[in-house]
Amino acid sequence: MKDKSPLVSVVITNYNYAKYLREAINSALNQTYQNKEVILIDDASSDNSREIYDKFSRKIKIIKHLENRGIVFSRNEALNIVKGKYICFLDADNYWESDYLAKICDFAEKNNMDVVYTDMQLFGNRNSLVKLPEFNLEILKSANFIDMGALIKTSIAKKQGFDPFLNKMSHEDWDFFLGIALTGACLARCSDTKLNYRVHSYSRNIYGGDKEKLIEFAKMFAHITNKYAKKYPKEFLYSTSRDFANWIISYDYTVTQTAQTFERTIQLAQAETQRILNSKSYKIGHKITAPYRVLRRVLK
Repeated sequence: MKDKSPLVSVVITNYNYAKYLREAINSALNQTYQNKEVILIDDASSDNSREIYDKFSRKIKIIKHLENRGIVFSRNEALNIVKGKYICFLDADNYWESDYLAKICDFAEKNNMDVVYTDMQLFGNRNSLVKLPEFNLEILKSANFIDMGALIKTSIAKKQGFDPFLNKMSHEDWDFFLGIALTGACLARCSDTKLNYRVHSYSRNIYGGDKEKLIEFAKMFAHITNKYAKKYPKEFLYSTSRDFANWIISYDYTVTQTAQTFERTIQLAQAETQRILNSKSYKIGHKITAPYRVLRRVLK
């Protein structure tokens, strides 16, 4: 009998993660979900990654970069070649439960979802289960909570693409999902499985007391929020954190003062987000639009 389940394109992105790579590849290949293609993109690793992935050359498609191009380039490259109805990225230092694809794909098909994400089981330098919130655009406008391991409808992913400005910076995933959500796409959390997410002692998203990293973070934040505020002005009526990001780029401040002000501003932005979510007007509007969202999924 022909498998009627949709094709899922699994894209493993790797750069110098040889010591974790075998586990990631095996977790993709050993999924109970059968109708899938597995593609590995190696971004010119200088460790022994090639020794690992070459052993899987008969089971997966391998793309090798001759020079390091960055994660945004790699993911956009993947969008140009995948064939599945859905695409799912797997960072080479993470891995999936064996039923991961089966659970999220089933959820997406039954509920006609464009993006399905899961909770995260942290391991490595930190071990805990992170239960993520049900999808809410207001929360997403302040910070990302969706990992690239989410299941994404390929047609929507290709239309959105990854912003080249953010290549070799950070938060390209936040920009990606925020852009998709603002178009009115349907995003939801599936609680039936989880992503195993490795926590390192280092991160592209940790700035510490490094002024250059802090300014780079501000440039990233200002770029993303300014871009979408211009495109969707009604969705960005408050801009506490965006104003601060623009200010920090142009103001010469001490690292300590800047870090303290930054943390305080983020707290204010989060408080403002919560105030909006708790407001009567938002709750009434949410109730009014809920039937429309359900009808939209049915009509799709």
